[in-house]
Amino acid sequence: MPKFLDQSKPYTTQTFWAGPPGTYKSTIISSVPKPLYVVFTDAFGKALPYLRRGNATERQVSPEGVLFQEVYSKKDESKLLIRIEYFHDVDINNPTGFDDFEQRFASVDFEQYKSVAIDSYTSLEWMAKNKVEAMPHAEDDGWFVPRIAKRCIERYVRSIFPGIPCNLFMVGHLTKERVNNKQGNNESTISHLFAPAAIGDLKEDLPRTFPEMYVVRVIREGGERKIILQTETSNRYAASTQLGIPDGIEIDEKTTYKQLLEAIGTKGE
Repeated sequence: MPKFLDQSKPYTTQTFWAGPPGTYKSTIISSVPKPLYVVFTDAFGKALPYLRRGNATERQVSPEGVLFQEVYSKKDESKLLIRIEYFHDVDINNPTGFDDFEQRFASVDFEQYKSVAIDSYTSLEWMAKNKVEAMPHAEDDGWFVPRIAKRCIERYVRSIFPGIPCNLFMVGHLTKERVNNKQGNNESTISHLFAPAAIGDLKEDLPRTFPEMYVVRVIREGGERKIILQTETSNRYAASTQLGIPDGIEIDEKTTYKQLLEAIGTKGE
């Protein structure tokens, strides 16, 4: 493993995982360096990969009013591995999920964590849309909600998330919507058939912002279903890696983040 990936070194990275449900994105992220802080916006049942990493507490409410669970080491019951904080719009007529997230995220002490996960970006963006949809607005020809919701979320994508002083891992979905990305100094372009599911030009900004952009794909070979990690750009997907994670690794429910790092430099062997 390259020396700059030693966890004792002051090196952090930002990774976006895009792909369909059930492709072990959260499972792999649950294995990243600990302690891990998770902003969880998906259905409660999808938090299971994190809860399985140790001894999980019951759901409880913090003094700040945030619903959370903690996961402790099975070997050392005093050692915190994961803290999961849940953000949802319980009352769609009075959506507070995104405001709750913003208020809490501004007060998190990131120095106590090695990693942060946003699971998922897709649901976080939906909460931003719910917030804006509930705002008073006159007839707007459909521009108000997507434009204002995009402003809510892009501050995090472009400024706040990249500046977190620990490893950042974000889960998102894909949409079949062709986008064109400029490449290199000659302004050449490459067209992708699929893009991260996001508002407006955030579809293009997410791959540009995250140095690690992984796409998890399901393929069939000889009738067998396989899940493949794509880390290099193609005419169908935008993907990239500065760490050097090999393109085309087959993953399953047992794959860990450490194994992906250990595969660096093995391409072609």
